[in-house]
Amino acid sequence: MGKPNKMNSTYQQMTGVRKLYMKKHVKVLNIVGDVGDKTDGRVDNISTLSLQYLVSGGNSSYRVLKINGKNAQHSKLHEKRL
Repeated sequence: MGKPNKMNSTYQQMTGVRKLYMKKHVKVLNIVGDVGDKTDGRVDNISTLSLQYLVSGGNSSYRVLKINGKNAQHSKLHEKRL
């Protein structure tokens, strides 16, 4: 389910949203970039994938779209045509 082994204080605070997602039907698409080093050049993929724990469950759905290569840079991900 994506639950991190270690949670910093900010992430621990964000776990409060899990209750909201359990009650609602929300579709989440997590776009992950990998420029070749398991990061999008700014954010580690392991951190990006920890979103699943916060938003999945209940009636919500969670999906990952992984983009690889030089165009998978953090700043370019929002410009991809999906």
